[in-house]
Amino acid sequence: MVLDSCRVLASVGHSCTILAGDTTDAPSDWLTTDKQPRTGIPAIRKVGAPSLPGGFYSPGALRTVTSEFSPADVVHFHGVWSPSSHQLARCVHEAGTPYVVSLHGMFDDWAMTQATTKKRLFLALGGRAFLERAAVVHCTAQGELAQARKWFKGRGLVVPPLMDLEPYRNLPGPELARAKHPFLSNPARPVVLFLSRLHPVKRPERLIESAAELRGKGVEATFILAGTGEAAYLKSLHDLVAKLDLKDRVHFPGLVSGAEKFSMYQAADLFALPTQQENFGVVLIEALACGLPLVTTRGVDIWPELAESGAATLVDDPRRELTGAMEALLVDASRRTEMAAKARPWVFSQFHESTTTAHIQAMYEQARGTARRKVGPS
Repeated sequence: MVLDSCRVLASVGHSCTILAGDTTDAPSDWLTTDKQPRTGIPAIRKVGAPSLPGGFYSPGALRTVTSEFSPADVVHFHGVWSPSSHQLARCVHEAGTPYVVSLHGMFDDWAMTQATTKKRLFLALGGRAFLERAAVVHCTAQGELAQARKWFKGRGLVVPPLMDLEPYRNLPGPELARAKHPFLSNPARPVVLFLSRLHPVKRPERLIESAAELRGKGVEATFILAGTGEAAYLKSLHDLVAKLDLKDRVHFPGLVSGAEKFSMYQAADLFALPTQQENFGVVLIEALACGLPLVTTRGVDIWPELAESGAATLVDDPRRELTGAMEALLVDASRRTEMAAKARPWVFSQFHESTTTAHIQAMYEQARGTARRKVGPS
C-alpha cells in the first residue's frame, strides 16, 4: 500500500520519501542517501532501527532519525503498536509538523480480542495520545472507523487506499501460471484460489475442510493455497490435507508475486478468503481487478462495497456457509461468468487512481491545515 501510494503521488508531482529500517524489498531505483526532495520518483532511505529495550530509540538515534523529517509538510505513520513511532511522532508534533496515522485494521474488534490487556496498557501509556495528537487517523472503510472509535477520540477519516492499477490494465493471461503449475490445467476441475498470508485469522483450514465436503458431494474442484506463514502453522495445514486425503485436490505453491501472481488470478475460477477480520483486503480488490469473482466474509470491513459490486458472495459464518456458497458458484459457470464481467469495471470505477489520488491529497491538505508552523509548497 505504501509503495503504491508513493509511486502514484510521485507521478503527479509530489515529493514522497519513505523512511524504513529494512529496505530489502525496496525498488532499487528508489534507494538514496540524498535528502533533497525528488520529483517523479519516490525516495527510500534506510534509518537505524531502535536499539533500546522495548523497541525505543536512544536520544542520539532519535535526533538522527527525526532530522530526516525536517523537509516534510506531513509525516505519515503506518500502524499503532510500535513504541519508536510514538517517540518519533512526539518529536514531529513538538516541531509543529502534522502527522497522519493509518490503522490498517489494528483496532478492528477481532484484532482487539488478541492480547487485549497488553494493548489496553499500551494505549494508556502513550498509544492513545499518539492517536489523539494526529492531524488525521486514517481508516480505509467506514466499518474500520466505527470499530476503532471505541478506543480513541480524534480526527478519524475514511479514505480508500491508493492502488496502482497499471499492472491490471494489461494482464499476462493464465498461461504463465498454468505452465508453471500443471494442477491449474485440469478442465474438469474449477480452481478455487486463496492467495494471502497463511495465518489462522485468514482461516485457510476452513477451505481445506470445504474441499473434503465438496468431494463428498461429488463437486469437482482444485484448491490453491498460495502464500507463506509460520512453519508450525504450515505443517498443521499440510497435516490436515494428508488426514483428509486431499493431496490431489489441495496444493501449496508458496509465495507467488509479479506476473505469476496476476496470471494465477486469471487461471482460477473463484477466489475465496474465509477471513475472520480484514480492514480492507487488498487481495480481494486484486482478484476482482483480474476478473475473478470471489467468496469472502462479512469480517471484511468493505463487505458492503463488495456486495454492491455484484462480483462477490458474502457469508457470515464460514463453518456453516462457506461450502454451500462455493458449491453454488462452482456448479454454475454462467453465474461465475456474469459475476466476472462485473468485477473489473467495478474496480476501475471505484479505485481509479485519479479518484483515490484526489482523496489522498485532500487528506494531506486537511492535515497540513492543522500545522503550527509555516509550510511551503507540497
